[in-house]
Amino acid sequence: MPQFQFVLPLPFLCLCVDLAAETRLYLGSSVFASIIEVDTATGNRKLIDLDDWPRVIKATDLAVSREGFVYFDAFDALQRTGIHRVDPTSQAVLPISGGIDGFRNDLLGEGPSFGRIDHLSLDGGQLFAISLGQTLIRTELTTGDRFFVTSPPEPPTSRTLALDQPSPGALPNNFVDLVPIDAQTLLVADAFEGLMYVDIPSGRVTSWNPGSILRSNPRRLDLAPDGRLLYSIADPDEAALWAVNLRTGTETLFSGSFGGIEAGDGPLFRSPSDIAVDARGNIWVYDALELSLYRLTQDGDRTLVSSPTVGSGDDFFSFQFSPSLATFEKAYPSQRLGWLVY
Repeated sequence: MPQFQFVLPLPFLCLCVDLAAETRLYLGSSVFASIIEVDTATGNRKLIDLDDWPRVIKATDLAVSREGFVYFDAFDALQRTGIHRVDPTSQAVLPISGGIDGFRNDLLGEGPSFGRIDHLSLDGGQLFAISLGQTLIRTELTTGDRFFVTSPPEPPTSRTLALDQPSPGALPNNFVDLVPIDAQTLLVADAFEGLMYVDIPSGRVTSWNPGSILRSNPRRLDLAPDGRLLYSIADPDEAALWAVNLRTGTETLFSGSFGGIEAGDGPLFRSPSDIAVDARGNIWVYDALELSLYRLTQDGDRTLVSSPTVGSGDDFFSFQFSPSLATFEKAYPSQRLGWLVY
């Protein structure tokens, strides 16, 4: 089992993000070529239209860089996927890697194709994506080049793919989400296999208490400021966030309701579909049935931030289908107050 230690509090200014700008959150959907920007100070919403047919007809999983660019999985008219980014201020879209033209075979960057992308995560100028359900791919944002981190489901047939980098571990195919732990480690959650650590340089996959950590039908996840793993459940009888102590595997009800038991104060969830934790330690949750965005304290108390009755601008109606919530890329965990590191 991986060993952890708590880091000591570091000066507030060590966080490598623009905290003044971190009142913005971004919400994507699996069925439309658009993103909603939310000003969390006012609850106001602005639509970022990414419709660029035939190059972008759907924009799904999101990741936000420290510079404020929003990266997304672009699906084109030929049913190929690639990584694009948008500047929320100018709304200019720039292809980064993979398929870039809906009616041609142009590919930006070298390396394996993405196939179907499930999840994105940014960490220190590199973008990580789960592709084809079982493969973790690293993308260099400056060149668009793609590299296998873990083994593909079947041995690659191209020598260029085989030489990308060593991949001694393979991943299962029921992913929930992935989150960086430090500069060399990703935590991956699988609906049936539990939690796994991926060593980025070697691609080695280590299971941690397989099959006994996550509850049934978990949604997205992120790390809380105290180092616990948060994940959401959105079932009719259970609309809640759970917290897992990564040292002991102990689960506790963090916020919401389950079996008549409630945790945290404030409006109850109906379908907490995605979680994002910012560098200030704010925990954000989007509820796809309530069409509402909540801010959570570290005690699980809920405050409504944006909804059909709070804030103004474009509505959330289109974003109830497999929503993806993202905020600015955090600094490495060793620079986050109280976060766990190896």
